[in-house]
Amino acid sequence: MKVSVCIPTYNQSLYIEQAIQSAAQQSHPPFEIIVSNDCSTDGTAEILEKLAKEIPSLKVFNQPVNLGMVPNTNAVLRLATGEFIEIGRAHV
Repeated sequence: MKVSVCIPTYNQSLYIEQAIQSAAQQSHPPFEIIVSNDCSTDGTAEILEKLAKEIPSLKVFNQPVNLGMVPNTNAVLRLATGEFIEIGRAHV
């Protein structure tokens, strides 16, 4: 079973690493973890760059312009290639 975990994010530097690590460490690891960064200005991009080097299943897409919540969510869903999709959020 190929599960794609899709995480749209914007300025979630306090939570994004925890969200990605949690997804990666599930008992059934995801086929891919896709994060669409919507032009964050708080260090989110740097955290994602670091994690992409550590987690092979992590695919990071940095939007060239801020799309907003719904379009960014749609963008990350379109990038999924797994059989099943799980939407994640980087907040508590």
